[in-house]
Amino acid sequence: MPNSKLLLDLPLRLKLTLTFSVVFLVASLAFLAWVPARMDELAERALEDRARSVAILLSSSCATGLAFNDARFLNNELERLEQVPEAIDATVYREDGTAVAVWPPADSLTEQKRTFGAVDAVRIEGSRLFVTQTIDRKSAKGTLEIGFSLERFEREKTRNLTTAALGAILIFVLGFVASFALGTLFVAPLRRLAEKAQGVADGTTPVTALSTPDQAKSRRDEAALLTAVMSEMADRIARQVDEVDAERSLARAAEFRALEASAAKSRFLANMSHELRTPLNAILGYSEMLVEEGDEGDFESYVEDLKRIMGAGRHLLRLINDILDLSKIESGKMELFYEEMDLSVLIGDVVDSCAPLFEVNRNALSVDMDEPLAVVEVDVTRVRQCLLNLLSNAAKFTEDGSAELRVRREDGRLRFEVSDTGIGLTDEQMGRLFQEFSQADSSTTRQFGGTGLGLAVSRKLARLMGGDITVKSTLGEGATFTMELPAAQP
Repeated sequence: MPNSKLLLDLPLRLKLTLTFSVVFLVASLAFLAWVPARMDELAERALEDRARSVAILLSSSCATGLAFNDARFLNNELERLEQVPEAIDATVYREDGTAVAVWPPADSLTEQKRTFGAVDAVRIEGSRLFVTQTIDRKSAKGTLEIGFSLERFEREKTRNLTTAALGAILIFVLGFVASFALGTLFVAPLRRLAEKAQGVADGTTPVTALSTPDQAKSRRDEAALLTAVMSEMADRIARQVDEVDAERSLARAAEFRALEASAAKSRFLANMSHELRTPLNAILGYSEMLVEEGDEGDFESYVEDLKRIMGAGRHLLRLINDILDLSKIESGKMELFYEEMDLSVLIGDVVDSCAPLFEVNRNALSVDMDEPLAVVEVDVTRVRQCLLNLLSNAAKFTEDGSAELRVRREDGRLRFEVSDTGIGLTDEQMGRLFQEFSQADSSTTRQFGGTGLGLAVSRKLARLMGGDITVKSTLGEGATFTMELPAAQP
């Protein structure tokens, strides 16, 4: 095609300039289309939040005046709105809808009663924004309505559009200048490199002949020249290099880089996990304190939000602990602490901890345990961690079903089996089940969540304690995870 042939023959500098210019033009138009709308949205949200905050504070102070039907007190409170530039007017209504106080002051109040459909809400009518706030405190019941001017908001919208337009123009101009400069900067070295490479290939310094591939013979740009020259050089080098030695050198280098990267990753994960746990524990501690104060005081509306913060924080802390355990295991710094313990007590503690997880998806959990199991010598913390991971996994992937924990002691070995009636696994999914940061497939991650660390860490811990974790499953019929451990310190 003539047009494509013309584009291929263009100098590389011009190609770069045209390409980057188109890219920055598209970026400028996208910037102009998105930024003003986003800035307007943020400005409107800020105005609404400010209006709500003013209404909440003022309604709290008006509650006393409304309780004693003190219009003079209410008028004095409303006069505080003079300090809010956007405020235009405000009215306090009784519970029956009659006005008690108004700002700016009026000679007489309207006798017409008002009804409020949506209270504690913000609405926009024409060039004004109205916010209504319920006053409901013991004997003080009523409604506060404040009107705000949108004039400042409209000015800010115009200013946002102007700023975005100037920003889009600046992006395009800078992009065009940068693309032109980059084209000039890159083309000259490429041509010099091509000429030197040709001299090496031919054994002469000047370029007198050029042998190019068939698909590039009709092209004259710098990229085609470089391709042809480097191709000829590669052929000569390939005939002189011992392929076996090259492959061995590359393999050793790759192995060294892989080991170095793995060690760096382990150090990074260990350091970051410690750095993250300190502020996270502080967040959890303060959240618990706030929940206790909320339960004791008149802040019930905040307690649920604080509990959600605590739940999210605990989930994040578990994830950080898993990452820290993984890094310790990989770096060989994981230490085990064996102690004697009645296994029945350990199993009871684990089952009690997991009971709420099974209630979420309406599952039943049963325990089948040999009696007596006697005293065992294990790392209690790590065994509990592995069992919690296996049971929580069964609870998460099972709905309206059941799970069973079977515990056996045979020939100095402990055998823990966790069976469920959940979604099950295919052979392919079981093949990658114990890989770090990997789950059965992407759809499982989207539906059930999780990071894929729990099972991977549990298997590594089990093997560190002289045992292992295996799985058997059929898709749609549930799964059985088996953990075997020595009953005494190996």
